[in-house]
Amino acid sequence: MADPGAPRAAKSQPTKASSAAPPPPSSSPGTTAAPATVYQRSLQRFAETNPLEAAREKAGLNGLSPADRAAWTNGCVARSSYLRSRLSTKAQRELWKNVNEASLPLRVLEKPTPNQWGRDRNGQDIGAYTAEQLEERTAKQLALTVQQSQSQRFRAARSRAQRGARHSKTGEPVVVTGTEIDAERTRRKEIADLRNELYGDAMPGRYALDPVWDDVVPVPAEEPEAALAAITYRADYAEGWSSSPLGACALR
Repeated sequence: MADPGAPRAAKSQPTKASSAAPPPPSSSPGTTAAPATVYQRSLQRFAETNPLEAAREKAGLNGLSPADRAAWTNGCVARSSYLRSRLSTKAQRELWKNVNEASLPLRVLEKPTPNQWGRDRNGQDIGAYTAEQLEERTAKQLALTVQQSQSQRFRAARSRAQRGARHSKTGEPVVVTGTEIDAERTRRKEIADLRNELYGDAMPGRYALDPVWDDVVPVPAEEPEAALAAITYRADYAEGWSSSPLGACALR
């Protein structure tokens, strides 16, 4: 026997509106047939997976036609495992029948919000990028991730070599070759260029970019807090002093 307090599947009226396919995304407010920006494209995809949401936001739930209101309610219930579990077996069969007749999507996207993609180094909203610009930026971020991963592998191999470790399979000592050091030097330059281009990070000094200097400890140089004026060093000189922000960050 069905639970009297359980939600009931809304019955769709046998009208043309309930059986018709959802309107194309181009007719939904806030979207276009050919979105120009990443944000507009996300709005279009949201409208495609939420065909009745634009009308509900504009007119409210009570402003929908009885058929559309029933379809919207059925979609909400069908996407909630908890609400479905509260229905009797007969009500669930009726629910899925109405969902299929109205061609309601079961997977929906959340509505995008402005600035959810963040901003680039110039302060531009990434959501205002074109799809091509976002694809180019994503490719650079992927390249940066790969380069950083390879750099970490180099640092780990060099650390093992300095400890006198041996390969687990061959038993030979771990050796970092000059070719690998040259490749790492080029890699660090590419990482610095990508981080500067993507995020506006300052370019590290020459010592940080050269793996030959990795094991060199910066010279301690502490200026007194009560100094009348801080000494200004050239960037290439300050990098070798631990008190310099550039040197401390670049060489660690």
